[in-house]
Amino acid sequence: MTVPPPRHGPQEPPPALVPADPRALDDLAVLVSRAARADTDGAARLVATDRILAVWVSPLHGAGLPTVLGLRAVPLRDPAHVDVTVELAALADRLARRTAPGGEQVTELAVPPVGVGHLAASSWAGLLPPRTGWSPTPPQEVAQLRQVAQGDPRDLAAALARAAEALGFLPAPDSADAAAPVAAATAGAWRRLSSARGHVLGRRPLLS
Repeated sequence: MTVPPPRHGPQEPPPALVPADPRALDDLAVLVSRAARADTDGAARLVATDRILAVWVSPLHGAGLPTVLGLRAVPLRDPAHVDVTVELAALADRLARRTAPGGEQVTELAVPPVGVGHLAASSWAGLLPPRTGWSPTPPQEVAQLRQVAQGDPRDLAAALARAAEALGFLPAPDSADAAAPVAAATAGAWRRLSSARGHVLGRRPLLS
């Protein structure tokens, strides 16, 4: 599904987003940090619909490579409607500054200003996968995915596995859910891997 990228430029700032569980901001800070390591000058698309915030990042994209997106869904305390693409660096800065002058912990996310400098690097933000029409495929073992991740990143399966590892969506070998299989699904040209930590979704280059 091709979705026009949200407008960039001067506009009224979006309202602050308040997670239903304040600890979600800590998890989001880790995700943004990992995404920034994979995509140094990258961006994040924030899409809030009703009481769900979808945080989209892209650890892998570019000429000749599959487009792979990472998705973390964050339940919100209050309904919100936001659709903006912001720089990862700006989002990381907002997540790092969550202590008020009085010392109390800030439990809301102030959406960074929408700039234009990152547009060239965030063309993926206008190409989101479909919300419906997914068909499950056999689940994947975590150990197998880590092996697949060592393959050629131009291969979609390797790209998805590599992105899942880079974003921290695969459980650590010593974690309680280390043996839990990773769900998989397809929808047209799109492929998806899903764990309790998040989702990676990808498709091959449109022109290859």
